Amino acid sequence: MALLTDHRPQPTNKKEEDDDDGDDDEDDDVDEDKDDDKVSVDDESQSYESAVSQWITSFALFGDSPAALAFSALIFFVSFFVSVHLQQQSSDDNGGLLLLFYGRVVSLFDQKPQQQQQQQHDDSPWWGPSPAPASPTQNELDPPVIYQYSTETLETIKKAYVQDGVVAVRGLISPGLLNRLDEASRSLVQEQFTQTKHKKTHDHLTTRRTRNGTQFFTSHHGLIFRDPPVPRSKHWNVTTNNDTTEHDIDDDDDDNDNNHHVLPPFLQVAIDSLVPQMAAYLLLDSAALNQTSSFTFLDHGEQQPQHLKNGTTTTTTTTFTDNLRLIRDIFLAKDDDPYICGWHVDDFGFWPATPDSPGINAWIALDTMVPLEHGGGFALAIGSHEKQQQQQSWIDEAHLVTGASTTSPPEGYQSAQDMIDRRTGYGTCNLATSAPHLHQRMEDTKRVYPVERGDVIFHDRWVFHRTIAFAESFLLKQRQEQQQQQSQRRQQSANDNEDDDKNSQQPEPLFPVYRRYSLRYGPGSSTVIPPGYGLEPSVLWDPSNGGKTANEICQSSGGRLLPWYPQAWPSKSMEELAHWTDFVDHQLSVAYEMQTKRKQELKPLLAKLALQQQQQQHLNSKPSR
Repeated sequence: MALLTDHRPQPTNKKEEDDDDGDDDEDDDVDEDKDDDKVSVDDESQSYESAVSQWITSFALFGDSPAALAFSALIFFVSFFVSVHLQQQSSDDNGGLLLLFYGRVVSLFDQKPQQQQQQQHDDSPWWGPSPAPASPTQNELDPPVIYQYSTETLETIKKAYVQDGVVAVRGLISPGLLNRLDEASRSLVQEQFTQTKHKKTHDHLTTRRTRNGTQFFTSHHGLIFRDPPVPRSKHWNVTTNNDTTEHDIDDDDDDNDNNHHVLPPFLQVAIDSLVPQMAAYLLLDSAALNQTSSFTFLDHGEQQPQHLKNGTTTTTTTTFTDNLRLIRDIFLAKDDDPYICGWHVDDFGFWPATPDSPGINAWIALDTMVPLEHGGGFALAIGSHEKQQQQQSWIDEAHLVTGASTTSPPEGYQSAQDMIDRRTGYGTCNLATSAPHLHQRMEDTKRVYPVERGDVIFHDRWVFHRTIAFAESFLLKQRQEQQQQQSQRRQQSANDNEDDDKNSQQPEPLFPVYRRYSLRYGPGSSTVIPPGYGLEPSVLWDPSNGGKTANEICQSSGGRLLPWYPQAWPSKSMEELAHWTDFVDHQLSVAYEMQTKRKQELKPLLAKLALQQQQQQHLNSKPSR
């Protein structure tokens, strides 16, 4: 491209220099000077126009003609608008407007000035600044796929889990067992509503509970211990008014035994269904252990899905040296409260195992949670469990600012005050305010499955996840429909004079409730229970259990095998089932009493810690001056 130069004639003698300076002592030569100036201006104009023409035509890509120049301008503007469109889709915060010009990428807006970057550094939290980590966009992630369980999909399911740390599977829970889970979980929701209906008032327009700040309407830990397994000899028929009623279980529930026990629904799905078999297949095989054996899915009776009821056994090769134990089970019911816990990994209360212990979560949907726009479901940050070198820094920071169990001292806490004093970060649920760049990273890789009743989401214990609040539009519509239904039922009862039935009807919540049952599994020989001060029942019962594996704790009770962490694979333990009722009545009940006292001890300290965290977040959120 030619450089633009000044072609205008320059002064060459003293007289011209004096004329340029505007001297008044040359009046006698005015006419002559005017003629000379006219000639100079004409020459200057022609030279300048020639230079401009040469400069403009140098932009043409295909010649010096006006048509070539117009075509070049067209290419320029097309490139401009294409680059703007691409920039709008880009997730790079430090980039600028990119123009495709002469085959080169030109940035019009550079990164932030050094002074502004330094100011951002000064305003960062105490753990230091960290740029938003690079992450794949939603378009680059695989879409949420729910795999139908079958012999043909096992390898595909495993590959999906290894790749993402997450996989969703349909068809692991039979219709009979699912119906029993539905009945049992509905009674838990109804029980909670009955207990709180006089304490919680409703707005006459929205019917929203006035007490906010509770993520779940109800939650229950340890439901497997709520009802004991019933020996088959005590599984009887009750006859009333010539009608025969089966006690505890339906006639087609022949999955249990073989082993002479009838299991309540929560216990059955946790330790005697295809759910723990799939968890073992994903966890133990993915761990690449060093002993080869056959992995068997027992497809028979109640635990077998309807589409596989052919009396077959599915066998595939895997590697394992371990058994699988249930470390924790939790029932949760999400309601219309807008509060949710932000992106996090489970702490010791929900995952009582040391950070180096492998584990897998099985999240069971007990309600259909579609369409996704209604909310109320479960979100997972794909890839947030990986400990590869390029991701180590931001994952460690996310653990630090949420106070994850990975930041706890290996020797355990020594007291309640020590637990408070050595807790890092600003709270498990507050990533959005304590580290917004990490929160955004999770949002960029968020996956939400359109789960139906009975679907199971398996995910690595270190995958960050969060609950999704219900959409306001859905809540309003749901409340209106429920109010109409209740009004119609009351009117029908009044018309039929069914006073007895009306009085016996239990009130129902005037808000949606999505139920889920979450199971945590770990290898019995490598899942280590945290030592020191805490709330874990097995350690409260015997402090020496801290630092032992789940297998060791279950086997260290005077020669008896006790179900502190029940075995779920390769099969349930008949010895543990035989001691179940005695264990719950004696060891576990005492441990629960000790746990209640310890919670009371921690309550004021936790309230003080929460206040400190809120105050610190408020200070961090203030704009810098």
